[in-house]
Amino acid sequence: MVMDIIKIKIDDCDVYLEDFELGKGKIIITTGYDTYSSYWGSMGSNLSDFLCSINGYYFAGNLTNNMFEFSGKQTLKNIRKHLRESYDLPWYVHMEAQKELRETLKEIEHYESANSFVSFFPSIINNLICSDMDYNDEKEFKLLLSDMFCEPWNFIGEKETNEYLFLTKFHGKLKKELLK
Repeated sequence: MVMDIIKIKIDDCDVYLEDFELGKGKIIITTGYDTYSSYWGSMGSNLSDFLCSINGYYFAGNLTNNMFEFSGKQTLKNIRKHLRESYDLPWYVHMEAQKELRETLKEIEHYESANSFVSFFPSIINNLICSDMDYNDEKEFKLLLSDMFCEPWNFIGEKETNEYLFLTKFHGKLKKELLK
């Protein structure tokens, strides 16, 4: 049995707050393209007070499972850090090939998913042009890189999704509206 329903309009979103009984409530947010909802069964207060007491990250985390996504830029940053800290690949050895490697790795920024990164990463190393090396040095260099990056999924970087960022920001607007 619903005790109280509050409807609030924020920007182009409709928000419905439903208090079922003290400590139990549900929120529904409808936008022009999505609907989000969450239920809390042990809040210790009414829904409005509870929503004002939590932070935006907790709020967003309860309304979506889509919090993080693959980031090519962060993944590239992780790889570059590993290269800098690796003692297996001194910076002064095969400098031209290392420069070519850094240039080739920039392609990672354009990958759109972790799966595409993991499946294409070995080809980046295999197709690397090492013009300053003879055949044996090139083979050894690529083998060293393959060993350094044998588990490319360990370098996957993520960023917060637009959906998650929207909901954390929306929480601030909702809180402001509830405190009026």
